[in-house]
Amino acid sequence: MPTSFQFRRGTTTQNNAFTGAAGELSVDTDKNTLRVHDNSTAGGTELMLADASNATNDPTITLTGAVTGSGTMTNLGSVSIATTATADPTLTLTGDASGSATFTNLGNATLTVAVADDSHNHSSSTGGFTVGGDLTVSGGDITLSGTGRIQGIDTVTAGTDAANKTYVDSAISSLSSTTLTEGNSNVTVADSGTGTFTVTLDGATHTTFNSSGITLATGNFVGTATEAQYADLAEKYIPDAEYGPGTVLMFGGDQEVTIANEYATHRVAGVVSTDPAYMMNSDLEGGVYIALAGRVPCNVFGTCEKGDLMVTSDTDGCAVAWTESFSPPYGSVIGKALENKDTGNVGTIEVVVGVR
Repeated sequence: MPTSFQFRRGTTTQNNAFTGAAGELSVDTDKNTLRVHDNSTAGGTELMLADASNATNDPTITLTGAVTGSGTMTNLGSVSIATTATADPTLTLTGDASGSATFTNLGNATLTVAVADDSHNHSSSTGGFTVGGDLTVSGGDITLSGTGRIQGIDTVTAGTDAANKTYVDSAISSLSSTTLTEGNSNVTVADSGTGTFTVTLDGATHTTFNSSGITLATGNFVGTATEAQYADLAEKYIPDAEYGPGTVLMFGGDQEVTIANEYATHRVAGVVSTDPAYMMNSDLEGGVYIALAGRVPCNVFGTCEKGDLMVTSDTDGCAVAWTESFSPPYGSVIGKALENKDTGNVGTIEVVVGVR
């Protein structure tokens, strides 16, 4: 590290001829600039002024390629470059929409586009869309939004033709609000096995018909029923827990009925129905259907024979055959066994409930 600082001054000519020590500074009194010496270069290195007015080489910017031009930054100042396009660029569209346009001297260009047939959608919010020939839609839908309508439909001549309002009004004019008089007065509803035909009365669904049968949704049935698919008459009661079909219940617990676990109790309520033919009190929420009459699967403990009187047992939710020589307590009989049971464990057989 030097311990002294050398500082000289002189004219430009004197500075150019002077070789100073390394790190020595000299002042050019003609240019009012500083020079830094390195002990070998005559004149040293002149430091640039803030306005770059003493710059000896002005840089030049040159553009090449499709656009050419150049400009010199005098004293590192601003520069303006005049450009010339050597190749005019071209914009080209390919595919369903095709066309091209050339930008001469990088100016404006007009692009004419040709759209291939059957490859585009047309949208118009004001002038509409006019087709001079046939309009064919393949594999798609015609969707009308807002208040749009299809107008000017000709008279129907084939089963696949669209119909206008006049034709439809004429075709259904024989239908009234109270009777059906079309053809031979038979109404046939055909579906693929999953469809539903619904009768609506005063805005509410009244009756539904499907491949599974007829469901009366509202109102009362007036007529004569001669058959039922299932076997028992059941009524809803509120249980204190969830019990499965075949479980024997008795009155008691925290709700109306609970699981039966007393031998031959007169508090027996019945057996939880599996598939009731007639369900009473159906609007009761949270209830379970208990068979009151008819045949029903029943959980049974021990052996029994057809015709045995069945009463409640000590085994939860199970009936047992009454085997005593005297009659069971009044009100304790569930019904009679319809099947023999030869095992001593818990099993399920059919029992006719309501028979004493």
